[in-house]
Amino acid sequence: MTVLLATHRRATEIDRVIDELNARKIRFCRVNMAPGEGAFSAQLSNGRAKVTLSTDGGQFAIDEFTHGWYHQPALVEPKQISACKGASGEQAVLTSFSNGWEAVLEMAPVVWLNDARSVAEGSNKLRQLLAAVEVGLPVPTTVVGNLLSPAQRWLRGLPVVAKNLTSPHQVWNTERTVSFVTKRTDLGNIGEHALAAVPVILQHEVRPLREHRVVVVCDQVFSAAIPIDKRHGHVDVRLAPDSLRQYSKSLIEPTVKDQLIELMRRFKLNYCSADLIESDDGAWSFLELNTCGAWWWIDDIHAGSVTHALTDFLSG
Repeated sequence: MTVLLATHRRATEIDRVIDELNARKIRFCRVNMAPGEGAFSAQLSNGRAKVTLSTDGGQFAIDEFTHGWYHQPALVEPKQISACKGASGEQAVLTSFSNGWEAVLEMAPVVWLNDARSVAEGSNKLRQLLAAVEVGLPVPTTVVGNLLSPAQRWLRGLPVVAKNLTSPHQVWNTERTVSFVTKRTDLGNIGEHALAAVPVILQHEVRPLREHRVVVVCDQVFSAAIPIDKRHGHVDVRLAPDSLRQYSKSLIEPTVKDQLIELMRRFKLNYCSADLIESDDGAWSFLELNTCGAWWWIDDIHAGSVTHALTDFLSG
């Protein structure tokens, strides 16, 4: 058997799985989907199709693989698109890479942990929230869009946070990447023009007793939580000093766990890292599902169990 790992160079977390595959003597191919790194060729003629992948480990035919993980989408750095003048040129590079790799990987006859299509659909935050409501997961009062007046009516009198609708890490012009974080906002002090440019998520800020990061591999659940007093007033836990060191093992309410697994099934996902909050009164709220979310510190807290669960799936 040969395992296909589709990712990018900056995704160092997957090295844990690679080390375990090596320990089990399982053959694998890591393809980094970025300019100048991994490459592909799809040859089509008279009803026949052949796909070849070129990686650091050599060339592989797409039908050599038995299991696979679309770990991270193709990554194109600002310096790699700087030769493309104007926004349309930059977008063409980004779209060509994502469309090409996603289509090619769909041709692989493998058992996927997560495939490209499921990752794309499951990472859509509005779809997540709609599906979460359908499966019964509690969701804070939320408005998504770029119209201000409905948000002011729906969220009147509530503390509100604003979140982005896309991946938190984005190429911003040709010079740098930026990260978008969750911020508190006062809907009474902004005008319609503030939302007109781009849709956002506006959500009731529920005061958590603790925030849980929940990693799910098939039906195995690994969770850890950070208490509110370790957040040092930050609404976005990623901004709290040494936040990842403040997590400890936690338990998820069984009904919430079952609903989260059902949500993953809706998107045909076998892996996710989700964010949930538990409030002072014991109520649970779903925040988001990360189809490519980080899990290394949860793995450390659970003594490598996440790595073993991922490798067990990929090794068949």
